[in-house]
Parts: sequence; structure tokens; C-alpha cells
Amino acid sequence: MSDTVEDQSGGYADSLQFDDIGIVKILCGEHDRNLKTIAREMNVTMRARGNRIMITADAEKARQARTFLQDLYFLIESGFRMQHSDVIHALKIVAHDESVHLKDVFLDTVVLSSRGRTITPKSLAQKLYVEGSAPTISCSASGRRAPAKPTLPWPWPWRRSCRKRSTASY
Repeated sequence: MSDTVEDQSGGYADSLQFDDIGIVKILCGEHDRNLKTIAREMNVTMRARGNRIMITADAEKARQARTFLQDLYFLIESGFRMQHSDVIHALKIVAHDESVHLKDVFLDTVVLSSRGRTITPKSLAQKLYVEGSAPTISCSASGRRAPAKPTLPWPWPWRRSCRKRSTASY
């Protein structure tokens, strides 16, 4: 899947060849927008041709870019609908902590919206928040699912509190 060759200028040229060209198109983005963003943020040079992506940089940066692209490829292959904003979020996550696996953050479904779309955490902090609060949100003390809105044992007198009151004294 990858080929690493030392460049004449002391840098490394790393070549990644992927199996599915459709996933590579999504990975690169429209007019290679995602690839250009990744290259700019990781300070590497990237070129795509077919199902092959060439990375030119020093050894450490080329390794980081290669693993980042492989993680994104795995996300798309797993059915994640990649958008440009997701690439930016993933870059921020990896810049903060390299040891984080993107699949652990992006493939974690928090909620299914009413339109059928999945809502996933967009940062490591959101992921940790959801993991920390998941047991308290999902069920109540009796074991049943907690209601979406709190129910009060009496009707809330919202109409009385919304009436206009004249505070002017003549």
C-alpha cells in the first residue's frame, strides 16, 4: 500500500496506493481541496494521480501524513460521509494528539437526528464529554430510558408569567 524512497534533497517521497479509486476521489475532495488543506497544515507536498498519492517531506512528516491519509481512507471505507469540515476537524485532533485514532472519534454515533443523519463528535474534547456523560443521559434510576424533556408533576403556569404587566404609576 505504500512505497518510501529517499529523495536527492534529503527528504522522503512516500507513495500510497489505495484499492478503491472512488474512495480516493472523496479523500482528495473537489479539485483536490482536502489534499491541499492536509498538505498545507502538515507542511508536506502531496500529489494525486489515479489511486496513488505521492507525499514529499522529511521522514517524520511523511510518516504522519501517510498515517493520517490511511485513517481518513479507512473512515470513508467504513461508510463515513467525509466533508471538507471533517478534514479540518481531523487535522485539529491529530495536531493536538498524534496517538488518537480518527476512527474512535468519527465513527462513534452519538445521536440519530430526526432526518436520519448521525451526529458524531467533532473533537477529542467532545468525544470525552460524551463518554463521560453517556450513562447519565441514556437511562434513569429505574432502568427505563429518561424522557427527552423533564416532566413536572403540575402544569407550568407559563401563560400567567407571560402577561404584560403595567408597572407605570400615575
